[in-house]
Amino acid sequence: MPVAELGEGLLVRLLSALQTRLGSVIGAGILVAESPGNLRPVASVGVAEVWDAMQIDSGSGPLVQAVKAEKAVVRDPLDLRAYPDLASLVDVIPKRTPAAIVVVPNSWTEGRQLVTVVYFSAPVADGDLEVIGHYEPLLAYALGLLEYCGDAENQAEQMVRMVQTRRWIEQAKGMIMTRRSIGPDDAFAVLVEHSQASNVKVRDLSTALVGLLAGPNGDIEVSQEAIAAAKVLWDDVSTRNDQ
Repeated sequence: MPVAELGEGLLVRLLSALQTRLGSVIGAGILVAESPGNLRPVASVGVAEVWDAMQIDSGSGPLVQAVKAEKAVVRDPLDLRAYPDLASLVDVIPKRTPAAIVVVPNSWTEGRQLVTVVYFSAPVADGDLEVIGHYEPLLAYALGLLEYCGDAENQAEQMVRMVQTRRWIEQAKGMIMTRRSIGPDDAFAVLVEHSQASNVKVRDLSTALVGLLAGPNGDIEVSQEAIAAAKVLWDDVSTRNDQ
């Protein structure tokens, strides 16, 4: 079986598992954003294929919004009046409209983002973001393996960068878990919440938090905005823990 076909099958199985784990999910997809205006679908299940395509074609919707802002977007409930260009396509091509959409973009390789999008038939329930956070790194690793095997020579360095990015995120989750006495999925939800609030990417927020608490590291380069957001996050985590 060709590597591309095998890799896509693995991604579809992971997306299907996510859909099964969250009973109200009616679709899920994974895309690569070369730029805000250049989104490439990689794999999808359920309504994601149609809704991903409609958002790309219209240049409108939570998916496009998250990629442009480079931060997670949660639209619960989904109000299409906020996205008139997308709404016009829905009117022309009637499709089942999701009740809510969650989009989580993360740095993939230089200049590209890996985007996970999940469509719900009901409001997002407590714990749903944590489950998405559990599957997101699995999807990232699976896509990394697919691209690495497809062109090992060109993708080797990118794979290393991706793994390093994941390492910062996992370390940041571990710090939050220790301070708050919570699990990894809850810790990821904290990162997503503060990423949205500060308009700082989850990757940069995690990297800044590791640098802030672990001390100087030549491998860590982040903006002052990310450092400030990390301080706010840690203050919030510490305050809640002390209460």
